[in-house]
Amino acid sequence: MKPVQFHIVLKELISKQKLTVRVLSKGTKIPASTLTSYLAGKKHSYAAEHILALAEFFNVTTDYLLTGKTPNAGDLSQLPMESFFDGIVRLRIDRVKPEEKK
Repeated sequence: MKPVQFHIVLKELISKQKLTVRVLSKGTKIPASTLTSYLAGKKHSYAAEHILALAEFFNVTTDYLLTGKTPNAGDLSQLPMESFFDGIVRLRIDRVKPEEKK
């Protein structure tokens, strides 16, 4: 299955919200000319700050913006826990009593 391309996802998001490139440019501080080239599918690399600004503007993940797929985080209870924390964390919890005032 071929992944959805960034410019297609961006076009759909713009269309759903009935935006213009000019409004999106003002809202994201990305030059309109850059947005136009993104929408035309002419660019194949994107500035990280542009991807982040667009994801924030549209309230989507960067994964969704780049692939059109919503990440499936799943349930942590599905992970094998027997070795999940081995070597990662050692946690010590001590009860601390406040000093009594005299």
